[in-house]
Amino acid sequence: MLIVLPRWLAGYLVNALQQLRILLQNSCIEIPDELDQLQKALALRFPKGQEGSPVDDLGNALQSLVNDHRRPPKLLTDLTGAAHVLDVHPSTVKRLARDGKLTKVKLGRSVRYRLSDLQKLVDGTE
Repeated sequence: MLIVLPRWLAGYLVNALQQLRILLQNSCIEIPDELDQLQKALALRFPKGQEGSPVDDLGNALQSLVNDHRRPPKLLTDLTGAAHVLDVHPSTVKRLARDGKLTKVKLGRSVRYRLSDLQKLVDGTE
């Protein structure tokens, strides 16, 4: 497949691919061969993009995605989140808790539900 890109856009892509490569390496994620080939092909033909370009914004967005990936998983959710996970009305979640089929976790005045308990309920293991 042949894609014709303006020279300035190809330069930005070279920069973006380099930033993506660095993020993947720092995250100990294997770099796909296709990314390697594309980066080499573009780098041979086009100059790099400039700092302060839209590619820097792309790099920042990619960095935040990687950081979100490193964040520990959520353990609790609120009533609305629990209802969404179970695909039921929030009053059904309250009834399940009242009937003892779902454990409430009180944090001060807030009520939360363990995602692991919701998963067990969905799987039918509880």
